[in-house]
Amino acid sequence: MACYAPSTRVISIYCMNAARPGAHLPNCQLQTLEEHICGRPPRIDDIPGEDIPAAYKKFLQNGNALPVARILRHNVQDLVTMAELLAKLPPLESA
Repeated sequence: MACYAPSTRVISIYCMNAARPGAHLPNCQLQTLEEHICGRPPRIDDIPGEDIPAAYKKFLQNGNALPVARILRHNVQDLVTMAELLAKLPPLESA
């Protein structure tokens, strides 16, 4: 199974699960990959992605920056995980 689609420059992280012998993850959510592939513990006090729009709207209404700090921390963790997962992908297949 190819993890890369060079014509569209899309990388499928799903294949990381499918290509690993004996690896059966419950889902391919980023935090699941973070725990099982990167070996990190579950996030503590993380704001769920689906709550981010409402938290940001609340910040705009009342100016309380605490929700924004949680959003930024969540996004930083996502970016770090994506970078680590990309580094763990097998080498690009030559076209």
